[in-house]
Amino acid sequence: MRTHWVAALAVVAVGLYACDSGRSERTIRDRETGESVTVRTGPALAAPRNMPAFAPIYPGAAILSSMDGISGSSSDGGVQTGGMVSFSTKDDPERVARFYRARLDASNLTERGDANVNGAMILSGTAAEDTGDGVQISIAPSGEGEGSVVTLIYSRGNG
Repeated sequence: MRTHWVAALAVVAVGLYACDSGRSERTIRDRETGESVTVRTGPALAAPRNMPAFAPIYPGAAILSSMDGISGSSSDGGVQTGGMVSFSTKDDPERVARFYRARLDASNLTERGDANVNGAMILSGTAAEDTGDGVQISIAPSGEGEGSVVTLIYSRGNG
């Protein structure tokens, strides 16, 4: 996964989320490379258009922010898409983790990680044959006492 690309997306999303309590959408495009990032925040958001099947939105979740983008510089010279989605659900973190483990088990993402860091579960997967395909899912207990807050970062190599 393209770490610097995702880090830039996260900075933009946090900035927009902090500055605007209503719905917002902004696209940033590099004129030289054609790379672009679209960031959305606010109520009643839809999932990004480029989400791969191995990284779906959890059923019944409320999307808090999302972003998606296109990068023209994957390792094989092709196009890579990706993004990040933050959402909340009333289900507990272990139930959410079971859902995503099942999706990862059914995917081509064979290089897997599963960790618990300070109470948050972090699941990850990368395709051995195409390192452009990957996902990292952070699942934490909601600060409101019940439910979960999830951040899902994904990439898809389209060489």
